[in-house]
Amino acid sequence: MVPVREVLDRREQFLNPRATKAMAMLRLPFATTGCVLMGRKLRTPERTTYVEEGLIGRLHLSETRMLAATPAVLRRICAAVEARTMALPQLCEAIVALQGVAEGMLFEGERDMLWRCFGVPVYEQWLGLDGELLAWECGAHQGLHFQTGRAELEEVAGELVLTSWYGLRTPVLRLGTGFAAEADPQVCRCGDDRPMVRGLRPYKLREQRVLCAAAG
Repeated sequence: MVPVREVLDRREQFLNPRATKAMAMLRLPFATTGCVLMGRKLRTPERTTYVEEGLIGRLHLSETRMLAATPAVLRRICAAVEARTMALPQLCEAIVALQGVAEGMLFEGERDMLWRCFGVPVYEQWLGLDGELLAWECGAHQGLHFQTGRAELEEVAGELVLTSWYGLRTPVLRLGTGFAAEADPQVCRCGDDRPMVRGLRPYKLREQRVLCAAAG
């Protein structure tokens, strides 16, 4: 098992020089008439614009109806809105929280903070080292649907251990993510029968077991 801190601190040693540098695609929870992406460079779908973090102060000038950003960026924007130094009057559709082994995660209570600040639903996502989508939250808000065709997820001593076959630029076998979660065998109310993970959080020591594995 490779600790995520080792990979992030020595990223160049884990890069595959033969892999394409093409970025992963941002997945939105539903179609939008205007989305802004911040904090993580990804290929953007129609009507979505990437904005550099240094231009946060200009967001109020845009028609941002949906905002997709990393936890750190969301905290900065929320603090500015609560301090009344920024307003996002057009934001009326959703917040997409782009969490990941490199991006970090929302802490306990921050989801409620985002709701109080923006008044729109929050959709959590979990990204791999190359920005590949590993798991996403649907409209039922019951947990994160795990991409079984792209990766395998284990639990080792309470820590989620990831092997991704989609992130070819930074291929890592059995990456210790620093996260913990529970598997949910129930089919989501949305009808998607892929396995779900709940309660994404910093890990604590527990027993080892397999959570989600690729089909076949």
